Amino acid sequence: MKVTADFLIDRRKRQWDVHHDIRKDERFVNAVAYEMTQNKMLRQEIVEYPEKLIELCFTVVDKDKKVVPFFINDVQHEFIDTLNNAIDEYNKGLITSISLLILKGRQQGFTTFITAYQLALTITRANCEGLTLADKSS
Repeated sequence: MKVTADFLIDRRKRQWDVHHDIRKDERFVNAVAYEMTQNKMLRQEIVEYPEKLIELCFTVVDKDKKVVPFFINDVQHEFIDTLNNAIDEYNKGLITSISLLILKGRQQGFTTFITAYQLALTITRANCEGLTLADKSS
């Protein structure tokens, strides 16, 4: 059986939906980490799509101050699709740089997501640099 990141992410989500047990989730994440050391195709998939590492291994503190798995929401997925399309166009030489401006509403989790994404890039790529800049207009 070919183990993919999407398969493991779906499994993590289903396990969380049933148990809501962070200790059980930690054991799952440890098993995923071991699988990544053994499965070259899974590692390559995560290097190509670092956002998958977030859903496979990261946790976040929710609004109730509880540690929960970090699952990417719909708005964040839309951003990832836009970003991955831009990366693809850049790699094909269709554009010369990538710069994305996010005009964000509150409570969509973009600051948390961008921070997690930059961490995932740092883990999966050498010499990665990221910048998050906030501006408050009056």
